Amino acid sequence: MRQIMKGGYAVEFERVETAETLKSALDEKRWDIVLSDFMLPRFNGLDAMRLFQEADVDIPFIVVSGAIGEEVAAAAVKAGAHDYILKDNYSRLLPTIERELRNATIRRERLLLELKYKKTEERLLKRIVKKEKELNSLRAKFISTASHEFKTPLTTIHSSAQLLEKFGRTWDEKLFRSQVDRIKENVHYLVQLIDDILLINKVDTKTITFRPKAVNVRSLCDQLVDDIRPLLLSHHDFLYESRLTHEKYLVDANLIKIMTVNLLSNAVRYSSEGGKIMLTAAEQHKSLILSVSYEGTAVTKDELKCLTDSSSPRKNIGDITGTGLGLSIVKQTVDMHGGKIEYRNATGSRITFTITLPVC
Repeated sequence: MRQIMKGGYAVEFERVETAETLKSALDEKRWDIVLSDFMLPRFNGLDAMRLFQEADVDIPFIVVSGAIGEEVAAAAVKAGAHDYILKDNYSRLLPTIERELRNATIRRERLLLELKYKKTEERLLKRIVKKEKELNSLRAKFISTASHEFKTPLTTIHSSAQLLEKFGRTWDEKLFRSQVDRIKENVHYLVQLIDDILLINKVDTKTITFRPKAVNVRSLCDQLVDDIRPLLLSHHDFLYESRLTHEKYLVDANLIKIMTVNLLSNAVRYSSEGGKIMLTAAEQHKSLILSVSYEGTAVTKDELKCLTDSSSPRKNIGDITGTGLGLSIVKQTVDMHGGKIEYRNATGSRITFTITLPVC
């Protein structure tokens, strides 16, 4: 102890000579280091090391002996001793203690890091398992819903085709045209449904990303109008108005096409009684404003929340069935563009969706 105190350490120690007193000392407090004589009358160093292993404590164990050969020293280290010191060479004692204290600190810090990493890994694994269960549940619900959504329009198409085949030659133009429009409407719905499913998968897998560049939005909207007109039914009146003040805007043309086409497709779908469908493009406060309005079925706040989130339970709007995937895609693409989407239901069943996108 004098050698250690000469090294500047304040020493608190306890001397034990039996297995019972060693166990008691280990239970009562936390020790920094153990110095053990190799040969004691009733208790030796090897017995002490075995107790340390049983207690599973990580405390530097240094054997100090006056007479110990190389074979015995090697046996002591193999049994668990961290080092050994001969009594005629106490000059090694203090450097050995300091080294083993540093090593013990490193081992404790490494153990704490491993435990922290293990806990983090366990929490991450739990989250992954939970997410996988949620995805499996959503996948099962989606497959069930999609199966129904495919079956219903196909049944309608088949029914209209049978009616046309059997009675079409005897009908007047109005009745004949109503069945053709019915087929066109459901074919369009099926095409849109397939496109929506593919798009949602691309968004979820990050296949679609935000890539802005200078785009002539007026020309882009003209192209979208030309694309949507063939999908209109005979009782629809489609209007397009551009109030853009610049030739080009810094936007993602692909995302704008996706969000606008989906809004227009929903407008066609949810205005089955006909009426005006209007697309407006304008600029306001350094933002691009795209607005789609139509006369059709109103959307409640709860239904709107479901429609803008493909993972939320879907509700039917009136007697019109739909997955709501179109508006879910609009919401996701608007978010990718850093914009916002607003919904307004004016008097007289005039429905308006307005997209605001930052352009500078």
